[in-house]
Amino acid sequence: METYYPFLAVLVVFILVSFLIRKDVNEDKSLTKKGFIKVIVSMVVVAILAAVYVTIATH
Repeated sequence: METYYPFLAVLVVFILVSFLIRKDVNEDKSLTKKGFIKVIVSMVVVAILAAVYVTIATH
């Protein structure tokens, strides 16, 4: 597997998350509960992508 695939996957997820949570901020520039949940879910997705890549790359 090419080495730039995980970089592209993380980059795409990062861009999608930034578009998803840009309106989920309070007046004091902190995340709302909905935005925080979106960030946590995106971190889980990135961790799963990393685990899948490591599994595929080692076999």
